Amino acid sequence: MCVGKKIYIVDLEPFRNLQWLLSNATNNINQIAKATNTTGVIYMKDIDYMKEKIEKLSKKIWDIHSLLLNRTK
Repeated sequence: MCVGKKIYIVDLEPFRNLQWLLSNATNNINQIAKATNTTGVIYMKDIDYMKEKIEKLSKKIWDIHSLLLNRTK
């Protein structure tokens, strides 16, 4: 029984999106790492791509963090 306690209903869609972004980014980073280890060369476009993916992940994490903070107020 939950007398006097708050019950929160959480939309998990942002977490699913974050999981997809993280999976996508790590797969691509692994492919870049494999190519770099094979050739000894990393291209600037690959570095820029990784930065872009990390920025998207950071923004998504921040959005979820902000959403959770607003729910606890």
